[in-house]
Amino acid sequence: MSNWAKPGAKCVCIASNGSWRPSGHDTQPGLDFPAYGDVLVISDTFVRCGNLYLEFPGILDAGFNVECFKPVIEQADDLALFAHHLNFVGEPA
Repeated sequence: MSNWAKPGAKCVCIASNGSWRPSGHDTQPGLDFPAYGDVLVISDTFVRCGNLYLEFPGILDAGFNVECFKPVIEQADDLALFAHHLNFVGEPA
């Protein structure tokens, strides 16, 4: 299970446009679906048949498979992962 996928987390859609058939729903004209490159905030998650699904506010009340999304990592958080390498003082071991 993806430990990043929780309510309040940001993610980006990596699925191609027009490929959606959300869990438990048929596609219908006029409904909103995530598009490739959309940055969304997760409102809820659930597991069905062993798969993790994400829900988003303002988008069809259905789950979208977590495999179609990647976490958004803010630049400050990304840099923090490597800050200890940047602050090295002295001779390398």
